[in-house]
Amino acid sequence: MLDKLTEMTTQDLKRIRDFINVELQYRTPEQTKDINANYVTNKEKDKLIKEILTNYAQENPHEDSIKFQDVLSILKDSYGIQTRTIGNFFHRQLKEYETFGGNKKKFIKLPLDN
Repeated sequence: MLDKLTEMTTQDLKRIRDFINVELQYRTPEQTKDINANYVTNKEKDKLIKEILTNYAQENPHEDSIKFQDVLSILKDSYGIQTRTIGNFFHRQLKEYETFGGNKKKFIKLPLDN
C-alpha cells in the first residue's frame, strides 16, 4: 500500500484533500451526533436551518439567497434527511426568514449577520 501511495501525484493528493475539506464543511461534531433522520425535533430544525444558511453564505459570499431545492439537496446529501418539501419540513422555522419567488422556484433570503 505504501508503494501505491508514493506513486500518487501531488495533484491527486490535492484533489483528495479538497474532497475531504468539502465533506467536512457540511459535517460538524454537533450536527452528526444525534439527529434521527426519521424524526427531527423543532430544536434540531432550528439548528439545521441556521447551519445550512450559514455554511451556504460562507461558501458563496456573493449570493444573497439560497434556493429551496439547494436546501433540499443539502438535507438529503449531508444529513440523510429526506423530505418532500422544504416548506413543510421547516414550516415553523421559515417564518423567521424572508422568502420570495413563486411555486416553482422559491428562495430564502440569507440573513445579513452571516
